[in-house]
Amino acid sequence: MSRSQRSARRKSPAIDLGPLYLLIGVVVVVVVGVGVAGYQNAKRKEDAAQAAAVQAAQKTEAHAGDPFGDLPDEVPKGAGARGGRWKEHWDPGTEPTGILASDLWQESLRVAEGAWLARDQGDKARRDSRMNEFQTYGREAIRIFDEALNMSAEWEQKMLDEHGDLDPKVREVVRTRDEWFEQTADLRRRVPR
Repeated sequence: MSRSQRSARRKSPAIDLGPLYLLIGVVVVVVVGVGVAGYQNAKRKEDAAQAAAVQAAQKTEAHAGDPFGDLPDEVPKGAGARGGRWKEHWDPGTEPTGILASDLWQESLRVAEGAWLARDQGDKARRDSRMNEFQTYGREAIRIFDEALNMSAEWEQKMLDEHGDLDPKVREVVRTRDEWFEQTADLRRRVPR
């Protein structure tokens, strides 16, 4: 083989680099596009964080002395002088319905009302330093609360079995009886035997 033949073989047709340049161009555009999108997303998050910080600072300034100032105001159901008695959240213009209208439950509520009155009289006597009256009224309140609890115990269990503890009316019954238990326990601690 001659030299010219060898060099002709070496000078084979050149590789077409057009598609390679196109591929590199597409990769560069994609990388730049992802970078720009990432930058915009980071900027948006930074702006949102700054807005949240400004809003938090405004809330902090508004509630400087109140650590719970940014929480919504809550009013517990039945909150009142006695901590939630049934009459305080019962509209006298409406009659109780369903299980709350039961004769046994209504009678238990009337009995418990006597216990509340005795407890209030006992507290008044205690404030006036009449300890004998306080003890008498306290013992009477305990006895009457116990009577109301005993009177409604089986009925409450029956309502729990029939309606479940998620029924709002059953929950009101349970809440009321729990309050009677708490009052009885409190009076037993405060009133000597």
